[in-house]
Amino acid sequence: MNKVIKTNIFLFLLILILLITIISFSFAYFNANILSNETNTTITTGSGIMEITYSSGDVINITNVFPNNNPFVIKEFTITGKNSNDENMHYHLLLVLDENTFRSSALTYTLKSNNIDDNGYTVPEIITQTGIKTDKREIFLGNGMFTPTNNEDKVHSYTLKLYFPKIENFEHGIDQGKIFKAHIETRDGWFHRGGHINAELRGGIFYYQDSSGSPRYINTFRPILTPLIP
Repeated sequence: MNKVIKTNIFLFLLILILLITIISFSFAYFNANILSNETNTTITTGSGIMEITYSSGDVINITNVFPNNNPFVIKEFTITGKNSNDENMHYHLLLVLDENTFRSSALTYTLKSNNIDDNGYTVPEIITQTGIKTDKREIFLGNGMFTPTNNEDKVHSYTLKLYFPKIENFEHGIDQGKIFKAHIETRDGWFHRGGHINAELRGGIFYYQDSSGSPRYINTFRPILTPLIP
């Protein structure tokens, strides 16, 4: 009798372990972490002060991410510009991938912007979900600018959403156990495909400093409005 009971218990435990294993693989457990290293950052330049505030917290840890058409991360932040001179304040946004082992375009992002105080212009919105390439990299989100604020706070707000979209006939199980770690950076100055430049519009002439440090100028001014993905 005892042997029968022991045998039944053993079979029950074996079946339970098999069920847990099957369920785990069926749901395809995913690891996805977005790490932001700061909640508040202040950028001080010769043109003024820009303060960046991440209202949704400094660190977001996401686990058990499954393919879904809803965002798995919503990152809200504001940039506040303030100066007392007649110079514009330029900045650009980057999504810095510290680690990304997901396949290219398995994850996507969008960006919503709001010029709360109608000052200058914000980074253009990215409405269509844009694929994120694998591995470490910096994704340029766009350029923004504050005009002189007369020593008043002017605010640009942003909402970055990350998705793991459910795609028909796409084998999502390959991304099982993958890792995604990233943070948002706001940097001073303009950014273009060739790298970072310091730029200023003065009297209708666009002055800038190229990567060699040499001052140059062009007579026409056209901001970069199309998001670029390195």
